[in-house]
This record gives sequence, C-alpha cells and structure tokens, in this order.
Amino acid sequence: GLADGTIDIVVGTHKLLSQSTQFKNLGLLIIDEEHRFGVRHKEQMKALRAEVEKTTGAMQAVQRLSGGDISDLYRVTAAQGEFVVKTHLRPPEGFFEAEALGLDLLKRHGLAVPQVVTVARSFLIMEYLSPGEPSPHAAGEALAHLHAVRQPAFGLSHNTYLATLLQNNRESSDWADFYWRQRLLPVLE
Repeated sequence: GLADGTIDIVVGTHKLLSQSTQFKNLGLLIIDEEHRFGVRHKEQMKALRAEVEKTTGAMQAVQRLSGGDISDLYRVTAAQGEFVVKTHLRPPEGFFEAEALGLDLLKRHGLAVPQVVTVARSFLIMEYLSPGEPSPHAAGEALAHLHAVRQPAFGLSHNTYLATLLQNNRESSDWADFYWRQRLLPVLE
C-alpha cells in the first residue's frame, strides 16, 4: 500500500525513514520521537512530500478514539496542545473539505465546534474539545436556533456527505422537492 500510493497516511516511529520503506503520494506522516531526528532525517521527510503538513513538536501521546464508523479518529497530544486527527483511506472526492466547510458554517452561526487546523484529501486535523464542550443543552439550543433561520431557498453553496454518500445541495425553493430529489432519492438508488 505505501509503495503504490493506496495508503497515504502513516503513523509510526523514526524507523519509517529507513531505506527499505518506499512512499508514493504521501498525505500525512506522523512520527513520534522527533527528538531523535537529525538534519538528514528532516531532509528525508521533505523529500517524501514537498509540503509535509505536521503538528510541530514531539507527540506526547496518540490515542485511538471511538464513535466513528466511516473514519478513523485519533486524539494526538503534542507540544502545542491536543488535536483530533480524522483519517479515511479512500475518501470520496472532497470528503474532508466538505466537513471543514460544514464546521465553518456552524461556527459562523454561533455553534461551538472544533477549529480546523488543516484539511487534505485523506485526513482532517482539528482542535480537540473536551467532553461537555459545549454543554449538550447549549449545543442543542444553538442547533435549534440555526434551524429556525429562514433563507430564500433550501440548499447550500457546497455539497456534503451522509457517511460516504454524496449529498447534492443545489438550491431549490420547494422544500419537498429538495428533500425528495437530494436526500431520499439518492439513498434509494
């Protein structure tokens, strides 16, 4: 998988930089034990990908999180704080980009959501929110307020996903038509 590019997310130690390990189309490289790296190792990482997106500073802990059937979730504790890394080996085109746009939309409407740190084809890194942030009551009120906002049409400026099923969001002035054509029909097909 690593050599042919079908796996583009790697979590491991400095041994990933050995000559026997080959990468193609590397998307995310998380390496613990950064303190063991010299200039040669850092140059190897740069050669693997022109723009290696990483959280700077040595990782202190990586914990797998539960709760998602579509993506793998990890809580990463690093020098700068705590993050959630969400990965998917073969996401549909625009999968994590759509999630980042959705989080931004919720934030603009006053909901407390994690700040997106970086988004790429097969992963999303965002800040970690402790359980209870915000309180379930406050989150429910904010979501209810968002659904009470009236718009001239139904839909969004971008498509979203229900699991890995693409949800088109072409605007429509007719709620029943929008819901039938863009929510129910794709699930039934």
